[in-house]
Amino acid sequence: MIRKALNEVIEAAQLTDADGEPLIFSPHEFRRFFVTDAIMNGLPS
Repeated sequence: MIRKALNEVIEAAQLTDADGEPLIFSPHEFRRFFVTDAIMNGLPS
């Protein structure tokens, strides 16, 4: 359900990669982005 909603939002925003293909994200990728950002900004490991 979350994956479907996420892809619908990306499609509605017409987000594409460098080749013009629609972006595809999974909920797991957002978790990775969050953790990477947290660590890069001082979260103790």
